[in-house]
Amino acid sequence: ASLEQAVAASPIVYPDETGWRCGGHRRWLWAFVAAKVTVYKIAASRGGEVAEAVLGEFFAGILGRDGWAAY
Repeated sequence: ASLEQAVAASPIVYPDETGWRCGGHRRWLWAFVAAKVTVYKIAASRGGEVAEAVLGEFFAGILGRDGWAAY
């Protein structure tokens, strides 16, 4: 939880996700990269709710992204 708080408080965050298999089920490996901390999260969804859960509903920093609609 403290790592997620640190990444959410960072001025610039670069999130990305990639397909991941876990016990034969499709999952997504998310990475939220900031200057001093990186958070990894395996989620059942590739949707924006995962980014919101890590960064918070009111993330005020700059989000570097690849154009995926979830961001």
